[in-house]
Amino acid sequence: MGESTKPQHTQSIHLLWIINLDYCGEIKVILYNAGSEPFRLERGMRIAQLVVAPVSRVVLHIVGQLSETARAEGGFGSTGSKIP
Repeated sequence: MGESTKPQHTQSIHLLWIINLDYCGEIKVILYNAGSEPFRLERGMRIAQLVVAPVSRVVLHIVGQLSETARAEGGFGSTGSKIP
């Protein structure tokens, strides 16, 4: 993990929000002190990170039956937890 991504404090809570494509308002951050000591927020402190990611627009096709796959009927985690 790069230095810029390491939490700077011992208590850290990671949350994720998705901002709608057409949102044009102010973006705010909710802060919560999970530690037992008071925490002083000072001007200029880095408290959040914005990740801009592409949005894929897809077209779904409803079918009566799916073709066979190597996974068969296995669901989440059915291919194992290690990379071969």
